[in-house]
Amino acid sequence: MKLQGIVRSCALAIVLLSSACSKRAEPAPGDLLSQVRTALAEREKKITSYRYKGITEQGGQKAEFAFTFKAPGKMRGELMGGKMIFAFDGRRFRQWDEATQRLTEIDLDSAPKDRAAMLLHRAFAPFAPDGWRAPLLAGKLEAKEIAGEKRQISVTARATADGESAAMNFQFAPPVMDFLGKSVEGGGSVRVIEQHCEQTLGLCFPKKIEESRPGMPASVTTLSQVELNGAAPAELFELPAPAGASVEKRELQ
Repeated sequence: MKLQGIVRSCALAIVLLSSACSKRAEPAPGDLLSQVRTALAEREKKITSYRYKGITEQGGQKAEFAFTFKAPGKMRGELMGGKMIFAFDGRRFRQWDEATQRLTEIDLDSAPKDRAAMLLHRAFAPFAPDGWRAPLLAGKLEAKEIAGEKRQISVTARATADGESAAMNFQFAPPVMDFLGKSVEGGGSVRVIEQHCEQTLGLCFPKKIEESRPGMPASVTTLSQVELNGAAPAELFELPAPAGASVEKRELQ
């Protein structure tokens, strides 16, 4: 998927994802990492669904989109105007391309889990800013507390997959581990500028996010019309073929 050049870099995330699919994360000593894991798991339990609209701006370009998530893993991302729609109902991934009037369908139910996970990550990452789901903590992990005006916890994840090494550093605000930002070894970072906080859940989520990558202008994503734990009908993720569309059913390659 391309958002006219306005996309997030997924390369290092995919290396970590590959590592997570092939083996479990290596344990790290100390109670701090356990606290992070427990808090992140508790966050996930509180979230049944969410939806929002967003706009990403970078170098004078803009991309408007909408995204809906329903636990445990149903997703729908749409470029505004219906030009491109991606949907996953828990079994089938579908992609609608208005320009070609084609609906592509891939059955992931029997596909290898690592390949299915990578496909979904590539398709939906541009719609889902860091911090809305618990981040992937794979590989060798190290957690430490950061001294400062406000208490923060830093978690570094290092992994090697297919000969590639990757390291990501995540920053959280305890005790509920609200996401504050992340940085990638070798360049690139994500910073939360503004949060959307739900008092009933006691959690905060990124609402305005800045992403920097070497050699490129920074991008800023701003979310609006945020709704947590609202109605998310199953048919929203099924994406039936519009009248006159051609349907292509494929195997996951």
